[in-house]
Parts: sequence; structure tokens; C-alpha cells
Amino acid sequence: MQPFEPSAPSPSFTPRAVIDPLLIDNLAKDFNLEPTQRANLHAFITIGTADGSLTRSDLLTRLYMLAAIYSDSADRRRLVREQGFTDFKAMLSDINIRLQGNFTLTKEQLANIRKAANDMIYQPTRTNFTSMHVDLDKYLRESQASLGLSNAFASPAREQVLASQLKKTCSSVRNAFRQDIRDSLLGNNKQSLEAFTYHTANKYRRGQFTADLDFGYTVHNVILRRFALDNIDLIKKAKKEKDDDEDDDDETPETGSKRARMQGGGRITKGQDFWARVDAFFVEMINARGRNLTATRWKDYVDDAIRRDNAMFKGHSDDPVSPGMPPQVTVQGAALVAAVSNSGSFSVSNARY
Repeated sequence: MQPFEPSAPSPSFTPRAVIDPLLIDNLAKDFNLEPTQRANLHAFITIGTADGSLTRSDLLTRLYMLAAIYSDSADRRRLVREQGFTDFKAMLSDINIRLQGNFTLTKEQLANIRKAANDMIYQPTRTNFTSMHVDLDKYLRESQASLGLSNAFASPAREQVLASQLKKTCSSVRNAFRQDIRDSLLGNNKQSLEAFTYHTANKYRRGQFTADLDFGYTVHNVILRRFALDNIDLIKKAKKEKDDDEDDDDETPETGSKRARMQGGGRITKGQDFWARVDAFFVEMINARGRNLTATRWKDYVDDAIRRDNAMFKGHSDDPVSPGMPPQVTVQGAALVAAVSNSGSFSVSNARY
């Protein structure tokens, strides 16, 4: 019987690679990894050496790559924590909140707001002027996409910025329109009713002036002019009726705050300025005559206003002679009289709001 001799190892057998746990801990420390990441490195080696198929060099290479990947994510998380955030989403949210406080309207947005306010104050059905910004906000909210204002309604903070701007713009537009009414009645540049309607329609109303402009605009203008003439001391004041959030874009040195300071006096009492008094006038008149300014119940008042206006300004030498200007407004045969006589009311077709 021959002596026993152990068989030679199989050529395919590879000794099991051994990675010292201390080496793993030192690698985690060098890369400044988090405890969970260090534990994952140990688990990685345990799995990688389970069947002994991977060499030590292969395992160490993979271990190094994994540690480098972990290091990058660990550094990002540390940076976020140092800045006071628990995650990246929270950091973005904080940045967004901070940016809201720096929101400003663009020049194009401001121009669109101004055009809408101009058109709104000139609408022939408007009888409330001091709270016009509320109607303007409603209109802009409904038309935000077409006017490029969608981002202004994106958050409460931005809406607050917009609301403040609407008050300023409406105040500025009111002052400009008041000055136009005043200048058309007093001084060297006074105008007849039809000339005033022609010029203000081109200035405030959107779209080109047309000869067949709704007569409601003329009615609206003559009522405002009559109120101004009946309250001549109020309209003659050179000083602006300054609202809480008003801007000074439309003031000139001649009619603005500088001249007001030279003439002395303080701010006009709230509720006693020109447009507040106009609002009170319309409340009283609407209660007595109805909301439709071109209806029969307004006819005698409008007739008298037109008669007085023509007596004062008909044939004024400063009236421009321009193609397409509406004919002289007269009580006899006026479009309003004919419309009221035939139908009892006059349709205001161009009211937009």
C-alpha cells in the first residue's frame, strides 16, 4: 500500500483576499466620510470577499472609488448644514423667499398698467375715481397673460408690490386728468367741449380717435367740466391732491410740488380733494337720476351743461382744426337729445370694464 499524498490545489482556486478593517477606517477618515458611509465601506468589503473571486487589488480599487464618491456627497451635505439648511430643497426655498422681497415691475409692465389706467379713467360709464385701483386690479388679474403680468400675481408678496404700484399709477393718472380738465377751462389753453374730447380721447382712450366716437364720452366730459366750473376754487388749486401712495411722474415744475411749496399750505384734507368731491357728486346724482348718464333722467342736466359750455367756449380761437374732429356740440339737434327722445336711453358701446 502506497503512502497518502495530498492532492495539489485546483488551478482555478484563488486565495480569499483579506482587507484589514483598520485600513477601511483610515480610508473613511482620510475622505472625511460620515459614519453611515464608513459602515457601508465595511459592508462592501464583506460582500466583495464572500466567495473569494475578487483579488485584493481589485477590491481596494473599488473601495477607493466608492470612498471618493461618498466624499463628494458628504462635502455637499456639510456645506448645506453650515449654511443653516437641512437639505438642498430648503436652501432653494429660502433663496426664492429672499428674492420675493426684491421683486420689481419691468418698464413694459409699468407701461401696460399706465395704459390700462388711462383707458379706465376715461371710460364713459366711470362714476367712481378714488377707488379706481380696485377696478384696475380686477382687470389686470383677468388679463394678466395678455399684458405680461402673470409673474406679478405669482405670490402674495409680489401682489403687494403690484397693489402699491396700482395706487401710485391711478393717483398719477387722476392728477393728469384733473389738470387737463382745469387747463381746458382756465388760462390761455382753454378749449371747447369738442376740442377737449378730441384731445383727451387721443391721450387716454386706447385706440385711434374716430369721428363716430360714442357720444357717451362727450356726455361724461361735459359733466366733469360742469362740476369743475361749479367748483372753480377747487379746480383752480395749483397744488396736487396727493394720495397716500402717489408718485410724481406727471408733475411739471410749473404745476407741481415746487410751485405748491411757494404758494404755501399743507396737504389737502382727505376726502376734500377734487376727485373725492367728484365721487360724492356722482353718488348724489346717481341716487336722483340713475346710473346711466345718457338716460332720459339725465337729459335736462346734460342739456344745460352743454348749453353753458358752448356759451363759454364756442368758437374759441385756440380750438384746433383737425381732420376727423367731431362737429360742434349744440343743444339743438344734439345726438344725445335725439337718442334720448327716440329710445329713452343711449347705449354706451365702448365701455370695457
